[in-house]
Amino acid sequence: MLNEYTSLISSLAGTATVAALEKITSKSAFKGAVIGSLGQLPFVCSQKKVLTFTELSKENSVRWAQHDVIGKKPVLEYIGPDLATISLTIRFDTSLGVPPILGLNRLLRMLENKKYKTLIIGGEYLGKYVIESVSEVRKWHNGRGVCQVAIATVQLREFCK
Repeated sequence: MLNEYTSLISSLAGTATVAALEKITSKSAFKGAVIGSLGQLPFVCSQKKVLTFTELSKENSVRWAQHDVIGKKPVLEYIGPDLATISLTIRFDTSLGVPPILGLNRLLRMLENKKYKTLIIGGEYLGKYVIESVSEVRKWHNGRGVCQVAIATVQLREFCK
């Protein structure tokens, strides 16, 4: 199911919009399962797989220049909007159908490929973002030392040309 989703996302690269997500979720295999995506990483909630995020936080800001004035307080000058940043936490859990090693490796490949990812959540197109960092916490391991649950925190920065 996820491989079919990934190939559909790949075919839509550069054109991912709300309409593209609707096209993907209209496929019978994904009916009601895909809740969004970060590039080729789908967020899925189905009977067989659960790969979702928590604590999505977005920050918008503006830039100001500070000019020092002799004998007076500094003067601020508005420069313009700054790039938005997003942080989200993703849980990879073997018992929920997503082995942590596969999910973490996919995130690291996405980080290293140096390309923007389209972020769509709940049908809402949030824009194009680059992955600035991925931090991971490997929570639980089985008796053989294989990670069963991992939490990844992903930091994104808006991509503009």
